[in-house]
Order: sequence, then C-alpha cells, then structure tokens
Amino acid sequence: MTVSTVTFAPGFRTDLAELGRLCRERDVLLLVDAAQSAGVLHTDVQRTGIDALAVSTQKGLLGLYGMGFLYCRRAWAERLEPAYLARFGVDVGDAHEATMGGLEYKLAPAPAASTSATTISRRPRRRTRSMAEIAALGTENIERHAVGLRTRSRGACSRSACPSRAASPDRTSRISWRSAR
Repeated sequence: MTVSTVTFAPGFRTDLAELGRLCRERDVLLLVDAAQSAGVLHTDVQRTGIDALAVSTQKGLLGLYGMGFLYCRRAWAERLEPAYLARFGVDVGDAHEATMGGLEYKLAPAPAASTSATTISRRPRRRTRSMAEIAALGTENIERHAVGLRTRSRGACSRSACPSRAASPDRTSRISWRSAR
C-alpha cells in the first residue's frame, strides 16, 4: 500500500499507525511518501508500522533540490527483488567495477544501518547542516511549532476578512490561501 503522510493539497494527514497495523496484520508493505512532511512533522517509522519511507530533501529538510532518500525496513529490503539494477547494487566480488556479468547476478549485501529507524543520525559525516539543526531542535518540537503556527494563522484568518480554506485542525497541517480577486 502506498500513501502520503500529508497530501499536497489540502494537506490532509494520513492515519499511519492504523494503516501500519492493518498492513502488518496482512503482511502488506506500507510505503509512505514523506515529501510534504519530512523535517516538519515527526514520523516514527517503528511506532507507525511504516515499512518504507520515501523522502525528498528540498522541502522540510532544507536540502538540495532533486535529492532524497529511501528508508526500507530490513525485513522487507531482504524480500524485495529489484525491477532494475544499478551497477553498485550487484556484487561482482573481486572483479573490477566495470566488469560486465551475464544474466545471472548476486545482489550486493544491504548496507549496515547508519541510523536508527526513528532518529536522525548523530554522526556528523553522515548528515547535512540542516539535518543537524533538525536533530538538535527535535522533530516533535518542530511539529508542535508548525502546527501551532497553522492554528494561530487559521484563528487570525477567521477573525479577519482574509480568504482561506482549511479542513478541520486535526486532519490537516496546511492552510490554502485564496487570492482576493
């Protein structure tokens, strides 16, 4: 099953814990798109039962455009067969890296985890400056602040003539502003 943590518009939040529980009961992979939420909303892959999490770095992680990463729970990573292979995904043993093999291949072993499933790595050489800032602030604190800003903005908007559109506060993390044409 593939879902987003938060939809692009209007920003609805998905109940990941319930979906994670249902997927685990049925042995179904739960792949979550966190492009809209990583770095803004706290996401605990173990507590919510997320099996794989795709993240882009240019939004809430304040990283480079076009970059990202994929977390995959080891139990699923060992079960998946790739549809396509990149050169460094194939184990060529002691042969030169440019060696072309035949149709038979052996996948390279999965790398050792450099981060825990629930926290950003504390190793300086494995993180960007923005990731270090996020780790120092704490994702729970960042989420509290972001949701608080949304709540205050919504309140201010409802007391004024500024046109906005947002779903119920517990279901969304975004406010859509309409032009006042």
